[in-house]
Amino acid sequence: MKKFVYAIPVIIMILPVLICSCGKEEPVKKTPFGQVDAMKDGDILTGITDPRKDMAKKTDKKKDGAGDKDVSATESGDEPKEIDVRRLSDDLKSVAGLCDAINIASVEMGKGYTEDDAAFIWHCIHAFACRYGEDSFGFERVGDTLDADPDTITKIGYSMFGKLKELPTVSEIAAYGEEDGDHVSVSTDLKYRFKDEDPGSFLPEIRTVNKYPDSTLEMEVALEDASTGEESVSFIYTLRANTRDTTTGALFDYEITGARAADRLTEDKLNGVPFLACFRRQYGWKDLEEEDEGYGNIVEILKFSSFDENEPGIKALNEAIEEDIVGLADAPRQDGQWVEIMSYPLTTSENVQVAVTFKVCPADGTDPDIRCYAFNKSKKRPLEESDLKELAGKDTDLIAEEVKDLYMKDDPGGDPGLITYKGFIVKDDGSQDVFFTVEGDPDEGRAGRLVAYDTALSDIRYVSATYVIDEEETDDFKPRLYHGRKDK
Repeated sequence: MKKFVYAIPVIIMILPVLICSCGKEEPVKKTPFGQVDAMKDGDILTGITDPRKDMAKKTDKKKDGAGDKDVSATESGDEPKEIDVRRLSDDLKSVAGLCDAINIASVEMGKGYTEDDAAFIWHCIHAFACRYGEDSFGFERVGDTLDADPDTITKIGYSMFGKLKELPTVSEIAAYGEEDGDHVSVSTDLKYRFKDEDPGSFLPEIRTVNKYPDSTLEMEVALEDASTGEESVSFIYTLRANTRDTTTGALFDYEITGARAADRLTEDKLNGVPFLACFRRQYGWKDLEEEDEGYGNIVEILKFSSFDENEPGIKALNEAIEEDIVGLADAPRQDGQWVEIMSYPLTTSENVQVAVTFKVCPADGTDPDIRCYAFNKSKKRPLEESDLKELAGKDTDLIAEEVKDLYMKDDPGGDPGLITYKGFIVKDDGSQDVFFTVEGDPDEGRAGRLVAYDTALSDIRYVSATYVIDEEETDDFKPRLYHGRKDK
């Protein structure tokens, strides 16, 4: 998704807006766009024409029981009524656009909903202007910018931030980079001017809406990649009836008074915890004809990402993935060869992990190789081989001896050869699967094997390319990872 604002450290600068007034000099209160009276909390907006083109017309019927109490739905003490998201009223659909813009700003700025940050407030409004301003609200296009009248922007801002006392001035927001100019400014005719940016392929998904007896609502809105279904963030928004504009022609019938992360993934992202994102996903059998070179390729590569770009350990993990996995995917191959790279993400309360199997085919029956990459949330660093002793109570040398004994019980016919430690993953119950390759003896017809030692069972299992981690343990990752199985 193309960013509205580049992910660089925010530098607060004071950018005074000087607007000359003619006639009698009177003291005028500072406002977001110059010398026009700013609204106060509770002011009623009247006499302003709704500029929207495509939004559905409001009905004259007021919402029954709509109050102005800001009561969190979780504190109401009464069971909510679930509203069918497939049959939402136009007023709820329109407020979902506000939630969508806040989601975008949260991703771009790496922070959650707040009315205490001027840059965040304007980032949300800017995102809304780019997504909905021209087509749905009649914002005027001027080159690569969009102009909007102050009254409309004020209404949008107050509907996004229901507790906001006063919309911050343009001079209070951050400067995002000189080479692209200001993303939000004031035109000479006293209109807000927004630099138009493409929001990319991420679109909003309304997942749930619940209405409480006190007429407050909670709406979960996620930001998802339209092409893959990959979730970026998901928040549950608290809504109340619009307290500033109670007219039947209000731009929005609701205002947002709070938001919280809807899932652990979003919460972790806001806390700077790394997460896994799709770096490359290719299936030759989906994209090519059977006779085409590369038809057999399976490439699933994930990398670590974070809202906190300075999170230690991310660079090292991604460099290792680049060297071990991306390097193999991009390496030249002989005619008739293909590569199979399959990723198995596993996120627990303590760790963000991915196990990756890989091999160049056709092979001699040898199992794939494996690498494991993990970030520990508590330690705030990648897990290393030395951490296994603390977790399992024994080191890899001792486990390798156990693996040898267990392997020879299954195959007593000969020496298993070199047993090599390859990595480990930590499961939800805290136990580990520790992976080893067993060399075998091709001359004796024993192909190399990949085995997993289960520390909870003190036993091994043979790992196939399609069963590395129990499917119930792996993340429900989007975009979907097929692991080479065409029937998935």
